[in-house]
Amino acid sequence: MLPLALLALIQVELVYGQQAVPLSLDGLYNYNSSSRSPLFSLPAASNLSVSVALCADATSLPRFFVTNDSTIPHPSQQYLGVSDVYEITLDDGYGQWSGIMDNGGYLAVTNAQVPFEVGASDQGECSLRTSG
Repeated sequence: MLPLALLALIQVELVYGQQAVPLSLDGLYNYNSSSRSPLFSLPAASNLSVSVALCADATSLPRFFVTNDSTIPHPSQQYLGVSDVYEITLDDGYGQWSGIMDNGGYLAVTNAQVPFEVGASDQGECSLRTSG
C-alpha cells in the first residue's frame, strides 16, 4: 500500500498537472464531455475579452474561473477574493470577462458536464456560435 503522502501528491498531480489547451486570439474552442481537460491557457493582450457560451440546457451549470496572473495555473473557487482571479458568471448561458492580460493567464472550468464554446479576442467580445 502506498503512503498517504504519496497518494496526496499523485492526486495533486492529476488535478493540477492537466495540460492547458492554448486558446488563440479570435479563435473558438468547442468543448464537449469527450474533449480534453477544461483548462485553457490565455494569450497576452492589453485588453483581452474571454467569452463563454453553453451549447445546451443544463440543470447543473459549469463555473468558469479566469486569472490574468500566469503564476496561478489553475484558478478555482478557492482563489476567489485573491487578486487577479475572477469568476465569469453566466446570464442565459452566456458570460464574458475583459481585462488586462499582460503575461497571459488561464481559464479553468469546473462541473463541465455540458458542451460549451469559449473564445478570446483583443477586439472586444467574441461572437460565439452556440449551435451545440
